[in-house]
Amino acid sequence: IGTVHYDLDQYGEALSSHRQALVIYKELGDTHSVADCYGNIGIVYYHIGDYAKALDYLLKALKIREKGTNTLGIASNLSNIGSVYTDLKQYHHALDYHKRALKLFKEVGDKSGIASSLNNVGNIFVYKKEFAQAEDYYRQSLALEIEIGAQDGKAASLDNIGVTLRLRNKFREALPFHLESLKINEKIKNQLGTANN
Repeated sequence: IGTVHYDLDQYGEALSSHRQALVIYKELGDTHSVADCYGNIGIVYYHIGDYAKALDYLLKALKIREKGTNTLGIASNLSNIGSVYTDLKQYHHALDYHKRALKLFKEVGDKSGIASSLNNVGNIFVYKKEFAQAEDYYRQSLALEIEIGAQDGKAASLDNIGVTLRLRNKFREALPFHLESLKINEKIKNQLGTANN
């Protein structure tokens, strides 16, 4: 129920539901579900901008998950922590967590997770004004997005490559990437992506 409230942007109700579930799972001794609750609560706090609480809950979830064997859950958790640190502009921490997530996604062969992590690492290099490195990560992500047929990810990677070129005053080279991204976003009716192009 908490996830449904979250998807409806009803964050107060989502927190309440996740906290209720957390109490029950703790009583049952279900550590896997406790970690899921911590992670879900952390994500809600992240989206309402309470980064301290988000980190607290996400780190609690990570501590539990790292004792288990759910590599994909650990990778997703690391990625979420990296995103919080990115928004806090603590790029050295963000880069560390996103690269750790990338390593685990590669270990399990999750191409969607790999592509997302490559984009996240690329974003950090943009923030650090290391545009050539960012472009390299975005191009790797683009190749995977094409391979798995993820049109929204392909559009994002194309746009990100265009941004790195534009930030280096390579406007003529950037334009085709932005136009291709726009074309895909319009085709898949991604209004946010279309607006960003």
